Amino acid sequence: MYPTHIIKKLFFISCFIINSLTFGDRASEWLEMARGDETMVRYYGLLLDQNDNPVQGAKVEYEIHRAALYVPIVTKGSVKTGKDGRFSIHGLPASLMDILDIKLKGYEYHENMQSIEARRVDFRRSRTALHHPDKDNPVVFRIRRRNPEAVFIWESQFGLELLERKPDKWSAYDFAVRGRISWNERESKEVFPDVRMTGEYDEATKTWKVILRPGGENAGIQLLGEKLYEAPADGYITELPLVLKEGDEPKLKGRFLYVRIRDCGMYARIELAGAAIDGNRLYMRGNAFVNPYGDRCLEAIEFTDIGYEDYKKCKRDAEKAMEQQRLAPRPPFEQLIKEGKAKY
Repeated sequence: MYPTHIIKKLFFISCFIINSLTFGDRASEWLEMARGDETMVRYYGLLLDQNDNPVQGAKVEYEIHRAALYVPIVTKGSVKTGKDGRFSIHGLPASLMDILDIKLKGYEYHENMQSIEARRVDFRRSRTALHHPDKDNPVVFRIRRRNPEAVFIWESQFGLELLERKPDKWSAYDFAVRGRISWNERESKEVFPDVRMTGEYDEATKTWKVILRPGGENAGIQLLGEKLYEAPADGYITELPLVLKEGDEPKLKGRFLYVRIRDCGMYARIELAGAAIDGNRLYMRGNAFVNPYGDRCLEAIEFTDIGYEDYKKCKRDAEKAMEQQRLAPRPPFEQLIKEGKAKY
């Protein structure tokens, strides 16, 4: 008969082997979790929209991790937010808990709207330094209310390129034709420089000094680190200087250009994907979203399958209006939503 401590060791080893075969690289994670003390979940959250208003009736989905006899157990569940936007999760033993998703019609939630520290909580008593939410100090979550006044948005890939060996050192992009203006088109009336970039390259410091300018009588541009669904009302400038050198390629990634363009006054948001510097060549790229109707809304309405013809008409009308330097005729979006041809 083996002593009790030997039996316990053999049991522990067998569980670890089974765990390793079953869960691969995660075995050590589960083992460490099992060694820690579990405690009862007591989690309190507060859900707010982008205007700091509490959001009621949202479904908060979570996942609880624990270990029983060194075997991982995952439990999924959900709760709803109350009138004050608050929610709580409690009554289950756990080592870790993840907030997986928050769902409510008319709203959108993404993981990148929250820090990983807010989305994952470690309840092991050995982690005494970690924050445990309580009633008076809930974790604040953000969810964005979608705009019921969303419109058809003109989308295009955005790109500008400068080469030191080109004597004029400028590049421009036309949203209407969805492309860069080539050197032999720069004086053509068929294209319009919605965003134009000029620059100088310093060979000694490997640095580009560039200036971005929007096209149009009342044009303006600004660079922000925040994604907005309504273009700013003010803060625009006519020239945006930038200094970029080798190693700064990711500097612009995740930042946003807001532009007031065209003689008729359209608003656009350019989500920059970064810049590439290859010797004396500079390439800036991103995705552009243009509102062709003159208001500052930059949220796109979604067309359903039965609204495909309406989508094509919006697209044709917007393209024609942009080419003619006028605002596009605004379709009855509210009616299209009622008819099931579009949604926001």
